[in-house]
Amino acid sequence: MAKIILNRKTYLINELVFRQLRAIGKAYNVLANHASPDPAKAEALHSLIFALIGKPIKLNRISPSEWQALFNALPTLYGVDKDESVKKISASSDNWGRIYAHLSSCFGWDYDYIDNHMTLSRLKEYGDYIKDNPPVHQMVAAFLGVNSRKEDAGDALLSAMLHKAKQLNQQRAAE
Repeated sequence: MAKIILNRKTYLINELVFRQLRAIGKAYNVLANHASPDPAKAEALHSLIFALIGKPIKLNRISPSEWQALFNALPTLYGVDKDESVKKISASSDNWGRIYAHLSSCFGWDYDYIDNHMTLSRLKEYGDYIKDNPPVHQMVAAFLGVNSRKEDAGDALLSAMLHKAKQLNQQRAAE
């Protein structure tokens, strides 16, 4: 659980679900792009705040120090370690689709369920479990020698998340 202060009011933020993470990533990308027009940035700020606290608030009442604290907290809220230097969070990669597809095929969940219930810590727990107990479709594919990717299918989910973290670090280093 994280705590942010906006308009001198404290909001407790539970671990974010995938729907919130994707919204934050999209908004953060617009804000990090200096070429984005001001109306797009204003809309991104509203989307960002709504994704975090679930309701709109007056942006003009948020102090500069509160904005700074919020932007400093975003990488942590997004699931990237504090020690990693991240400036731009990417939500546009195809990793989200692969993660949703993997969870849906392994557990039979629909995308709405994943969107509203899955968190990064749960993803790690399920990933650890799947590594030790692969789903039947992965075992059959391995038995038949079907492998559409170089990496082991049981590691695809965790590899995708690690790849996403690596991309974030590379983007930060490039800027």
